[in-house]
Amino acid sequence: MAKSNCWNQFLEKAKGKEIFKAFTYIKQKRIERLLIIIYSDRNNERKDVITFNQKYEAFLILLFHPPPASEPPD
Repeated sequence: MAKSNCWNQFLEKAKGKEIFKAFTYIKQKRIERLLIIIYSDRNNERKDVITFNQKYEAFLILLFHPPPASEPPD
């Protein structure tokens, strides 16, 4: 409680560059990254994909299966 009171008083009285100092304390410091995708390809081999291009290829493979073979029409 004492910390939050002190913090609130600091924010209420902040002037000039002190406002930017407060911002450095409250801004998010980590960068959100896309998760690593783990899947089995069509040959049942485990794949770990990390980069955007790898994920793009994985989604194309998993979501768009090749069409089934068929006889040409007469």
